[in-house]
Amino acid sequence: MYITNPNSSIRASSVTRKSTPIAATGENGAVSQLAILVSLVCAKYLYVACFSSYLVFYSMDRFAMSEASGLVVLFAFHAAVAGGGLIGGSFSDRIGTRPVIGFSFWAALPFALAFPWLGPVAGIAAALLAATVIASAFPAIVVHAQSLMPARIGMISGIFYGTAFGVAGLGAAALGWLADVTSLTTIFILTSFMPLAGILTLFLRSNRGR
Repeated sequence: MYITNPNSSIRASSVTRKSTPIAATGENGAVSQLAILVSLVCAKYLYVACFSSYLVFYSMDRFAMSEASGLVVLFAFHAAVAGGGLIGGSFSDRIGTRPVIGFSFWAALPFALAFPWLGPVAGIAAALLAATVIASAFPAIVVHAQSLMPARIGMISGIFYGTAFGVAGLGAAALGWLADVTSLTTIFILTSFMPLAGILTLFLRSNRGR
């Protein structure tokens, strides 16, 4: 004799509801929120790609540094990016991801805008501060995106890491072409406006309490 458990269908439907991505149900406008986060990642990594690829040449051309000194500056820049990521992750756990994302773009903006117009000491200091602050956004962005679609954590991680590497690679190539056509100074001036993408954070919804 086969006996059906009436509670099994209830449990199954409950599991199904819990595993449904928020974007699929339209709750909280997950798709539009993800689009904002992807745009922020693009802006952040285009800015970082400019420095990663051309900071040494810029230092030699603008600041009359040696290649060895330029490489030291580049190392410091990447160390600042790594430190910013650790700081951003830590504060995201404490105060939530949305405040960290917003702060990272708005606080980096004055340093980014000032860099192309400063001398070697002040310019390098501004670049390192901008790198530290804007880099703090990435772990917060990934966690915020995962909270929007908790049943698709692997997919979300792949989208954002893939976007980061893709934008960095394509952006570096495009900036290299533009530098050949114009100048190194031009591309650093253009990318200094990337933190203005922080205006998009005004449309992000808090993920506290999810």
